[in-house]
Amino acid sequence: MSEASITFEVPGRPRPWNRAEGKHGGGRRKHPVTKAYQERVQMAALQAGAAGFFAPKGMLLSMEIDVVLTSYRTCPDADNMIKLVMDALQVPKKLREGSPPPAALYYDDVQVKRPACRMWLDREGQSFMRVKVTKLPEGSDIWTTERNTQRQS
Repeated sequence: MSEASITFEVPGRPRPWNRAEGKHGGGRRKHPVTKAYQERVQMAALQAGAAGFFAPKGMLLSMEIDVVLTSYRTCPDADNMIKLVMDALQVPKKLREGSPPPAALYYDDVQVKRPACRMWLDREGQSFMRVKVTKLPEGSDIWTTERNTQRQS
């Protein structure tokens, strides 16, 4: 059986999702900074044992991202950090028919139902990002549960 959660750190200054640039083959391509940082996220996930964690299609997950910065001047938007990490750890759409690549933690980012991002200031230390992805127990369809709770109120 695979692990219930995986935690890893990406050293260096965290980089948020940047808008795509230009046209490439009829579509837009990823910004080079975004692509490079996503590769760093994937490498850190691999080193932490991503191959033994994979969550198949339909399994729900939570994701906690801690961004540690040495200055608030370089503080990225939390939603752009979540988007970058969630995109980096899913199976790319063009590879969804075969077996998942080793750095993928889940089939599709729609499986992440509890994304969270916190920003921390550490003026004395180094900048880095810590990511924890946890498999939610079977039957914990939080989307449906929260929606039903709201309706009953």
